[in-house]
Amino acid sequence: MRFSDVFGFSIAFLASLPLPALASDCFVCDDVAELDSNSAACFLNFYDGLQAQLDMAQTPRVEVDLSDCVEGGAGSTSRGVDPFPIFLGGGDDTPATVRSLLRSRYIIERRNLGCLADYLRQYEAPIDPSITINLNEVCP
Repeated sequence: MRFSDVFGFSIAFLASLPLPALASDCFVCDDVAELDSNSAACFLNFYDGLQAQLDMAQTPRVEVDLSDCVEGGAGSTSRGVDPFPIFLGGGDDTPATVRSLLRSRYIIERRNLGCLADYLRQYEAPIDPSITINLNEVCP
């Protein structure tokens, strides 16, 4: 068997494999949102404006900035990972402590924006101190 035959077979085989990641509209979008009751209510208040922004711009994603809704004003301004992990101690697990660790900016793709709003509207359990929502699981 010649090298070109093996190479050609390998390429054909790899091309036939499904690549679900390539079907995604957005490679930089967040798959998980962690919200407390303030940021969830804030997201629902901003939802119509975010949807209008998506419709006008015709982009596959929108930046959701909830920093004005976080206690203390500006909230978290970075979207990245904290430089050092923060571990909650035994007695300091108050909602204010957890709230200060929540991110306030997310990049959410078009299909997940409405899904997240619907999920939060239907969510009946208490949200505080926070809930973690895996958008890949709750949004079809």
